[in-house]
Amino acid sequence: MTEKTKSRTSLSPGQAIFSICSILALVLSFVCSDALLESMKRGMQLCVTTVLPSLFPFAVLSELAVRSGAADGAARLFGRAFEKLFGIRREGAIALVLGLLCGFPIGTRSAISLYEGGKLSRGELERMICFCNGPSPAFLVGAVGVSLFGSREFGILLLVAEIFSCLAVGILLRWLFGKGGEVEVRACVDPCPRRLGACENITLAVSESAKSMISVCSFIIFFSAFGGVIKICLDTLRVPESMMALVMGALELTGGALAVSKLAEPLSCFLCAAVVGWSGLSVHFQLISICGEHKIRLGRYFCAKLCRAAIDVAVVAAGMRIFDGKIVISEGAAESFLYSGRPSALGIFSLFLFAIGALGLYRRGKVRKK
Repeated sequence: MTEKTKSRTSLSPGQAIFSICSILALVLSFVCSDALLESMKRGMQLCVTTVLPSLFPFAVLSELAVRSGAADGAARLFGRAFEKLFGIRREGAIALVLGLLCGFPIGTRSAISLYEGGKLSRGELERMICFCNGPSPAFLVGAVGVSLFGSREFGILLLVAEIFSCLAVGILLRWLFGKGGEVEVRACVDPCPRRLGACENITLAVSESAKSMISVCSFIIFFSAFGGVIKICLDTLRVPESMMALVMGALELTGGALAVSKLAEPLSCFLCAAVVGWSGLSVHFQLISICGEHKIRLGRYFCAKLCRAAIDVAVVAAGMRIFDGKIVISEGAAESFLYSGRPSALGIFSLFLFAIGALGLYRRGKVRKK
């Protein structure tokens, strides 16, 4: 065997570690199969009863907003301030607004649509993804604040911390990697694009949103299952509850927030802020999957998320000190809120739209094969 052949077949240290971890995870999945199945069921239930009803309609509407030219309207309203603060073209304001209002992955999906339409450069897209996505206000105030911690005030404080960290990281990235700090590369677009009709725009919006939701739900189910196996292992090793909660939060946002809410105050509040700012590997892989062929620099993205986690903790600590006695934490009813099995009209409508989008993707795949 030649030296060149050896270099091709040998694994790098990173690949070797990844291979060992994959084999270990496979072994653990067989050993802890009961926990794996139970965690997968919870993840699937979360997708059907919470994720799809709360995200999918907003995903379709935000996609339609970008395709219909609403980005130009947002640019007129917020564009000047947006451009001054973040050093990104005014059209990007719509992605930030949608990201703050609807949560991930809406902000990222909107930024990618703008990039594909030639309204953002590659460098601007990479910076926007670092700060235009985060948990939605409904999740922070309703799920985390009211249901997990029994305090709407704490949920509002988390929301303020998220908005502040979003703006702070966006401004920081402007000074570090703004126009003078990186080469701007434009997206390759048709110089004379064909205008799409309303029916085509709706079809594409539903299909693209369905594709994104399939990816999002797949990662939620996988990390829910993997998190359940990890929890069994940590219980066996008698790891402290605070460390276990941090590990769960590093993997998945919802499970991590649920785990830290069971700790003693004020540690639970600070760790919850860190989990919300980081948002979990499940969310990160969802966003990377949505980016698809548009490769982003992951080092910058992960550093930005760590910065947001630190800023969230600092803002929550300052807020609890300033409003000492006004933010009362009590026991919530997390399980009944996050895993409610009662179908709603919005949930049924979301599943109907999701089915239409999946059918559109299936038909498009058959046409491409032909």
